[in-house]
Amino acid sequence: MKSYSFLLILSFLAFMACRTTSYIEKTVEGEITQSYLDFQPYIDKGFIFSPGNINQKYIPLGIVYYTIEPEYVSLYKSTSSPVTETMIENGNGIIENGVKYIYNRTIPRQTKDVNDILKMVYEYALSKGANGVINFKYDLTLDKEIILSGSIVKIEK
Repeated sequence: MKSYSFLLILSFLAFMACRTTSYIEKTVEGEITQSYLDFQPYIDKGFIFSPGNINQKYIPLGIVYYTIEPEYVSLYKSTSSPVTETMIENGNGIIENGVKYIYNRTIPRQTKDVNDILKMVYEYALSKGANGVINFKYDLTLDKEIILSGSIVKIEK
């Protein structure tokens, strides 16, 4: 009897080990983000943005550094589990039109137009008497944070 039970358990375990697990593959398309910094409106006004140094004499007036934080969007998924008042108060649950949702994750979303920020850099540089920004850098981090920096200068003509 003991050996029969042992064989039965061993057979069951072998069956479970050989059982195939099915997976469903779902492709989620990535986001394509294109940013273009248009210097032309500033060039037309005699202002220079240069990603490197320049071969002209200039007077350094300062450094600009802008960091633009993204907004954060909370994602919720529908659930059949209970959603309590405490969960709702803490932002971990929502009930909307009778459907219950629980918090899933938060994602960053950049809502600022980079050319609006470029205009801010230009206006600040002008307010300091500059007619150019050299060593100009633009970066978009993985967290969708925009960083603009450079040296504001008065280029001698």
